[in-house]
Amino acid sequence: MTRRAWFVVVGLCLTACHTLRPLDPVKINAADLPQRVWVTAPDRAPMRLDAPRIEGDTLQGFEDGQFREVVLSPGTLVEAKTPAHARTAVVVASVSAITLASLMYLESRRETGGAEVCLLALDQRPQPFTPCCAGQDTVPC
Repeated sequence: MTRRAWFVVVGLCLTACHTLRPLDPVKINAADLPQRVWVTAPDRAPMRLDAPRIEGDTLQGFEDGQFREVVLSPGTLVEAKTPAHARTAVVVASVSAITLASLMYLESRRETGGAEVCLLALDQRPQPFTPCCAGQDTVPC
C-alpha cells in the first residue's frame, strides 16, 4: 500500500504543473497551434494529435503514428497543455512544508537528536566524521 501511495503522490505532483485549456475551433489558426493537441469530436473518442496543422476547416495530425483528420465544427473540443502556475506553487509549498515538518519531527525525537559530538582537541571544532570518542564505549566506532 505504501508504494501505491508514493506513486499516487508523485503522479499528482507531476500532473499538477500543467492543465489543458480549450482552444476555440473556429478561431484557431496555424500560428497558435502547439506541438500537441487533444481533440474530442462530438461523434468520436478523444484523441491526442502530434504535429497538428490546419487545412481549411480540417485539423490534421498524427495519433500514435497514424495520420488523422478531424473536421473543426462548433461541437469539436480542441485543448492544449499549458503551465498551471498556481497549482505548481501549491505543490512546491506543500512539499516544502511536509519536508520541513518531517525534519523537525525527526530532530525532536529523543533517539536521533541528542547524539554526542566529539570535538578536535586544539580548536574545539566538530570533526568532519564521527570518530570513536576516547574512553567511551557508548559511541560506535
